[in-house]
Amino acid sequence: MKIETIKKLSAQLGCPNVYEKLNSRMKMLEGSSTRISITGGHSGGKSSLVNALLGTHEEVSLLPTYKTTRFVRKGLNIADGTSISPTNVTETVNVIEVDSAWMQAQNLEVWELGDLDIEGEMTLIQLGEHYAHTDVCVMLLNAMMPLSRTEMTKIEALEKLSIPTLLVFSMADRMQESDYQEVAKYVKQKTSSFHTVKVLAPEKPMPVEQQAEEVQHIIDELLDEAGSQLTLRTSLKRLFLMDALSVLFETCNQKLGDTAAQEDAEKMTAEKLSKLSDMTTVWLRLQAALNQRKNETAEKIRTQLEKKKAETIRQLKHNVEMCQDIKLYWEKELPYRLEDVVRMYSQTASQQINADVLNTINWLNGEIKKSFNKSLNSLQPISYDIEPESVSTTADVEIADTKKMRIVARIGTAVTVIAAGTMCATMGVGGIVMATGMMAGIGAEFLMNRKQNESKERVQELIPQMVTQTQQKLVITVSDHLNSAYNDLIKNLQSYQNQWIEEARQSIEKERQIALYNHQMEQKKWDECMQEINNLSTEIMDN
Repeated sequence: MKIETIKKLSAQLGCPNVYEKLNSRMKMLEGSSTRISITGGHSGGKSSLVNALLGTHEEVSLLPTYKTTRFVRKGLNIADGTSISPTNVTETVNVIEVDSAWMQAQNLEVWELGDLDIEGEMTLIQLGEHYAHTDVCVMLLNAMMPLSRTEMTKIEALEKLSIPTLLVFSMADRMQESDYQEVAKYVKQKTSSFHTVKVLAPEKPMPVEQQAEEVQHIIDELLDEAGSQLTLRTSLKRLFLMDALSVLFETCNQKLGDTAAQEDAEKMTAEKLSKLSDMTTVWLRLQAALNQRKNETAEKIRTQLEKKKAETIRQLKHNVEMCQDIKLYWEKELPYRLEDVVRMYSQTASQQINADVLNTINWLNGEIKKSFNKSLNSLQPISYDIEPESVSTTADVEIADTKKMRIVARIGTAVTVIAAGTMCATMGVGGIVMATGMMAGIGAEFLMNRKQNESKERVQELIPQMVTQTQQKLVITVSDHLNSAYNDLIKNLQSYQNQWIEEARQSIEKERQIALYNHQMEQKKWDECMQEINNLSTEIMDN
């Protein structure tokens, strides 16, 4: 169950190799036989002791110091428990079948471990991997130079791993008895604090093979004290589990302390707000373009009116020339003729403004879509006449009767109206005729006292002035209406700008909140993982 939990946590934290390494290590602990490891330095007598223990006669050359040899009982499935340490995956195990009554009686297999060359500081987990095939360790010490730094490191590791260890002196037969006894005393004193370590020190120095019987006896005692192989391997299992949990702990702790997602959310927000601020220039450009289009429309109308001005003057002069009663023409027909000209000019101006406003709205829609990737459904041109039931929503506005014609540009709720009839009504054509006549000294008495031809000539002289004044007033009126229409466009464009900016800010903030929420959910997930790691660690240490 613990391994399955670690497998799940490894997947959640994105480090499946932690489980894979743990699984590989745990397989090294599998096997139904109790494993006795014989270790020691080069030419330390390992092979001689193994032959003596098992009653074999293997050549020493077949048991190289830096290789691992596994001695198994005949008929045993040799695939059982052959996994090698993850740090030595290229090592080849030399398997030898033997017929040993001792191994059969105790359900044993013997591993002659390759020597471990410790360079620098070696971690406990690395030493644990080296001794993963060890339930009981027999370590041979060179009596002539015992307890080197490397040997003490191994003995301390075996003590921490709770692996019962028997220290056996090799090459003692090459020493003087007094020297040997001093060495034995020194080793016992140095290892007296270790609970799992025993020292085999015969009273007299002897070769390792002559100590085999006592070695067997002590191993049997150690196995009886341990009770079962399960107990023997508990410390290694705990070590491997805790090492996996320590890696998961560090990984989870890094994720809990990782503020990159939160920082990215804030950075993204700042960048988008900066871009939003930069878009202000686009709105200003649109407003400037609207003013330019308005000026261009005004100039077109002035140009069109100017072109018609000469024709109008010529026509009115011709009418004066052809009239029979100049006084009647002056008082009745000329104001009507001028009003008709104004109406014609108004219709021309209205048509021009109408087309311009509709084109401008369509252009504005396109610009906003291009710049902001958004269509403005509220920017719809609408035309209708005075009767409310005749409303239509079409860009192809038909020019109605000049007395009823209106041009409506709608953005949101704003409406701008240009009415040709209203323009005509406010022109005051009769007033222009009267004012011009008074300034020129023309009145009823003047026309009655003058000859017909003389009166006609005088009226013809005044017609250009009256047409010009009429045209000027019309241009002013048209400009007022044009300004009003475009002012509404700009006003509502600004309103839409504010709405767009507010919506954009809300959208950016929403994205930020979502990113922060996702980060919080990730943190919550890592909190839960950390809690599970802590609980599992407590459970492993308590067992």
